Parts: sequence; structure tokens; C-alpha cells
Amino acid sequence: NNMASDSKRRKVDHPSYDHPHAVMPLGNCNDLSGQALSLGAFYCLPEVVVFHILELLGQQSLFSLAACLPQVSRALYAYANDENLWRDITLQRFKDGFSFHGSWKTTCLYQLLHSNPIKLKRWMGCKPTKWSSPTLYSDVLYMKWRNGTLENNPAWIETTTVDRRSDLPLQEFINDYEASSKPVVITDVVPTWPAFKKWSKQWLEERCGDKKLKAGLVNMTLKQYLDYCSTNRDERPLYLFEKDFFRKFPDCDKDYQKPEYFDDLFALLGEDRPDHRFLIAGPKRSGSSFHVDPNGTSAWNAVIFGKKKWILYPPHVIPPGVQASMDGKNFETPTSLLDWFHNYYDEVKAPGSQAVECVTGPGDIMFVPSGWWHCVLNIEDSLAITHNFVSERNVAKVIRMFREPSNCEYIGKCLGDQTADVPLWVAMGGNVLDEEGNSIAEGNDFCLCSRIKSDLMNKFEKNLGEARPGISSRINKTDSQVKKKLWKSVTTVSEEFSFGF
Repeated sequence: NNMASDSKRRKVDHPSYDHPHAVMPLGNCNDLSGQALSLGAFYCLPEVVVFHILELLGQQSLFSLAACLPQVSRALYAYANDENLWRDITLQRFKDGFSFHGSWKTTCLYQLLHSNPIKLKRWMGCKPTKWSSPTLYSDVLYMKWRNGTLENNPAWIETTTVDRRSDLPLQEFINDYEASSKPVVITDVVPTWPAFKKWSKQWLEERCGDKKLKAGLVNMTLKQYLDYCSTNRDERPLYLFEKDFFRKFPDCDKDYQKPEYFDDLFALLGEDRPDHRFLIAGPKRSGSSFHVDPNGTSAWNAVIFGKKKWILYPPHVIPPGVQASMDGKNFETPTSLLDWFHNYYDEVKAPGSQAVECVTGPGDIMFVPSGWWHCVLNIEDSLAITHNFVSERNVAKVIRMFREPSNCEYIGKCLGDQTADVPLWVAMGGNVLDEEGNSIAEGNDFCLCSRIKSDLMNKFEKNLGEARPGISSRINKTDSQVKKKLWKSVTTVSEEFSFGF
């Protein structure tokens, strides 16, 4: 799929040259001869290869391409100024934080040259050129820019098919929603929290602004992150997902209470429990693509401020645009979250669709049942608290999933990370090596991930049997019934023939 032969060309009906480097989608081009001349030998390469070549250049060489138009073609100049290219360089090089300066190229310049103000001033003096005719036809460059600048489609947020409830009795929640595996929005709990009344951006910056939190692959102070949120135009904005917020700011722990609806049996593990609660923050257009919460857990998400669009599919329905790996154990959404909405949202409303959707706003709690697929798009700058939890309704499923072999055992190589916590590193990956650099998992050896998961479940089942014996006995009875049903299904081929040992 080189630039000359794209079978799925985009087209815009009302061309404009608002893109800072006059890039247009391929579908708007009738003659690529000028582009071939401008790109030279690069013309025959897929765009992803062009970006890889540019990434291999040192920052100074790339700065030269991005600043010195007379020495490079207009097309190569547009590639060298791509914001996503500079974003990747900045995030890889400055993982311990940075101040965002309106664009990723400018941010990278400031980080590299802040100690040399004369050179910084010279580079900053190179202003982008504005053209009245297209410089380059590229779906990759154009769509990333468009997704970072367009307003959300109002049609995405006008439909709600998830129940909204207040004054919901506990037993009714259990019967009608949790036990029935049905999402619901609860509207009258969060407004009673102190956090709802005082956790504004200004309050958080004053109280928590100087400590670093996890935003994507980098650590940023909350003040740096809020500054970034206010000025970025990213297609995929950095998403703050901080597991240690309440350890770093223990006073904030008093500003909310776990709702009574969400009984969490994993609390029986005490300090050994997997990470389960997070502060989530993100600007408009940020969010999470389709996923299922790990290890059979359910989740609740409480919005302090902002608005979130939710799309959810039941466990047995793989959402459109989501691709399964060959072994069926891993899934990915190959497009960005905004691209998914542009390309697949109409299928949510198609006849026979089993998707449900809604918008949650300030004071709302979304309940996501175990196993449900969901994606979330922040319609506004948003802040939320989220918990994963294990209740009596899903505990047997969680235990079974923790007892299953980890991904490491399927591929013969440990995917864990000694410094992280179950279940995140089991799901996210990263190598575990011994002091000599060898993988801890050799062949069929029991790897670190599996050992920790097994030890964790042994402790959990022991504590559950002591603290909640009724639940423990019901799990054992249910587990026995599941095993008998499974054995019958795999040993019975037909009514005329069965096999056994």
C-alpha cells in the first residue's frame, strides 16, 4: 500500500487548506505526478516506512528538515512537521515529564534547547509557511489532523439506551442489573461526596499540582498535565490513569465513599490485592478504545466533572472494528478511538445491533458488568474515579480466570514485570529477566506471572472461606457443576457414540 496505490482513499466534499501544511486526503487528488516529483524515491514507499526513516534521523537533522523549506520539497517538509512524529520523539525521550508548549515540535525544542536560549530563539524563529494549494495528498497526515481539530458529531451523543436510576434499592440493583449482567447509570450517589463539590481543576492544581502522575507512557506533574489538556490538538490525547493517586494524596481518600452497591470481596486480600482503583483524567477526544476489564472483574466509573460517551457490547459480541489474535486470546482495535466513531458508529444503531450506549455527566456512576466490551470517549475535559471489583455474582468467574494459564504459558515466554502488579502486567506485557538477562520462563517452566496468580488465589480462597463461608461453599458447588457439565460436553459426541477412559 504505497502512496500511489491506496485502495481505500479518503475524500472530503468541501476541500479547504486549513491543514497547517496544506495536506489533503488522497481521494481529492486527480493527478499524483506532482507528488511523485516532490517525494522522489520516497514515493514508492508506504507512508509508515517514510515515518520510520524520519524517526531514525537525529533530532537536529529532523529539525533541519522541518524548518528549512528552501532545502527540502514541500511534501517532505509536511512529513517532517507531522505532530504525531514529534509527539513520539518527545514521549520516548522525556518520559520523566515536560511542559507542553502548544505543539509537540515546539515542546521538543524547548526540552532540548532550554539551556541554550540563543539557539532556541533561532529555531523558534522558523515559522510555518501557509499555502493556498495542496502540498501533499496523504490520508495518514490528513485524518490525524482532522480528528484532532473537528468537533464531535452531535449524533454520537444524542442517544441513550442504558437505564438511569436514582433511589435504587440494593437488592433491586443486584437482581435487575448485576445478576442480570446489565449496565446501569446511578445518578444520586456522587453528588453526596465532598469530592463532587470541591475537586475542580483549580483545587486539584493547588493541592496536588506538584507531584508526578502517570499519563500514558510518561510521568507528569498534575499541573503540567492540566496545561497540556488546555492546549493540545492531538488525535489521541494523553490519558491520565493513576493507580497510586490515593496513596500519594491520602487526604483525598476521605472525599468519596465506595457505593453500597459494589461489594468487593478482593478487599479480603488486604495489601496483596491487585490494583483496583484509579483516578482517570483526560481532555476532550481522549478515552479508551474497546476492551474488557481484566480477569472477570466488574467496574464502576464515577464522573466528578466532564462528560463521557459510552458504547458497550455484551460479552459474546465482539464489537465492529475489533480484531482477534490467531489464538483468540488477545484483541486490538487497529484504528484510533475517533476513527472508530467515524467509521463504525453507524453500526451501533443498525437493526439487530446488541450495543447499548449513553453519556455520563457530572455526578453519574456507570456500572460495567463483568465481561462487557466497552469504549469511552471524553466529550469534555473529564475527571473520574473508577474501581474494579469482585462480588458474589462474579467471584467464581474471577477465580476460574485467575486459575487459567497466563499468556506467558501459551507462548513459552514470561510477559510479566517484576515491578508491577497483578493483573496489569499480565495483561499489558513486558519481559521479566533474571540478573544475567535471561527470561525467567524457560520452556514449560512455571513463570513468575503464573506463580503469583496462583499464590494470590490460594490466599483469596482461604480468606474467603474464613470470612464468608457461605459464599465459598456456593462457589465450590457451582464449580463442581460447571466441571461436570464441561466433562459431559467434551465426552459426548452424539447420542449414538461417546468415549471415556
